[in-house]
Amino acid sequence: MSSGSSWARMSGRRSRGLSPCGSAGRTSPSRCRTPTSWALCCCSRSSTSRRGSGGLRRSWPSWSSSKKYFLTSGYRVVGKLTRLDALLLALPWLLFAVPFQLMRGRMVEAMSVVAALLAACVLATGRVRVDLKGSLWPAYTLGGAAALYASFLAGGLFAKATGMWWQVEAVYSSVKPGLLQLLGLLVLGVAEEVYWRGYVQGYVVVRVLGKRWWLSVVPYSLVHLVSGMSLLVLAAVPVGLVLGFVAEKAGVAASGLGHALWLYAVLYALPVPAVIG
Repeated sequence: MSSGSSWARMSGRRSRGLSPCGSAGRTSPSRCRTPTSWALCCCSRSSTSRRGSGGLRRSWPSWSSSKKYFLTSGYRVVGKLTRLDALLLALPWLLFAVPFQLMRGRMVEAMSVVAALLAACVLATGRVRVDLKGSLWPAYTLGGAAALYASFLAGGLFAKATGMWWQVEAVYSSVKPGLLQLLGLLVLGVAEEVYWRGYVQGYVVVRVLGKRWWLSVVPYSLVHLVSGMSLLVLAAVPVGLVLGFVAEKAGVAASGLGHALWLYAVLYALPVPAVIG
């Protein structure tokens, strides 16, 4: 078969919403800009069973370039973590000791610097996409911030009932309203989302490991063991779930804004100790 007739047959399938493998509705034709990428990114389930779990012939010369295309265009690809990824995932375990152990009296400022450093590292790799999805992102942002504030009020009541209120007081002892800290909270909210929801959730958990987004809550919660405060480990679970959902539905930029709004509310506008008493 000549190359011209092959492309004609492929174009016919594309116009009918079919993949070159012959399956309808498997992928979106609009996501593919070239004949090569269109041929590579579409595979039916039947072709997957014939060609292996990846659904693609790895012997094709353009396999490596197609994998890069998938990662940059939002397709979910099962791959392997590199040494760079291992380093990026280990960084919070090392750096969190600074705000939680070495500079607990200036926890907010130190945490802002650490979060900014983590965000800068993952942004430099090109593995993170910071965006807004859809027209409902303001609702997701405000709703996420409100849900987190409500969960932290409930957490405050839980802390009082279980004798862990001293951990709440330890966190609020570092809150010293001022211009530097106010700016730091904005940086903290956005930067944490870039690293945890953009990189750990969006890239590592979803794209590389091919798992559900909510599994990113596990490393996000466990890393707070560095603080030595069990309440922070528990509190990280609703934060990871709510903001992870916002990032999944409305983008990392939306979850970053929601994170910052929640921090301003819970630390300055309506602090938990002032509300609960």
